[in-house]
Amino acid sequence: MKLEEQVTNLKLSKQLKKLGVLQESYFDWIRHTSKSPYSLEGGTWETKDKFGRISAFTVAELGKHLPYQFMHDNKSYRLEVLKFPDALGKNIVWCCFYTSETDNILVRATSMSLADCFGNIVGYLIENKFEK
Repeated sequence: MKLEEQVTNLKLSKQLKKLGVLQESYFDWIRHTSKSPYSLEGGTWETKDKFGRISAFTVAELGKHLPYQFMHDNKSYRLEVLKFPDALGKNIVWCCFYTSETDNILVRATSMSLADCFGNIVGYLIENKFEK
């Protein structure tokens, strides 16, 4: 599995940074010059990169932001994660969602990357004030 498949993609990483997610991760999207593209690097948390450092979060790092269960509008919602093949059976698709006891889905994210799936859910929770 490629490293890029194990961390949040650059676009989502930028969104999470904009939402105020603390930039503490083992992997980062780094720009070494003002005109260079971002590259994925590990162990750069001490780097003071003036051209751009954005955390590329792993599933484990994002997991600490996801409550297993919480109450909203007098309903208890729990986190569920599903893994299944795509329509052609060639790739794995992840689906993460918070569902109530009556199967109401509060938020759902689907991606070929579990990190992106978790990242989208974390973003939703922050944007909608479910997480501080």
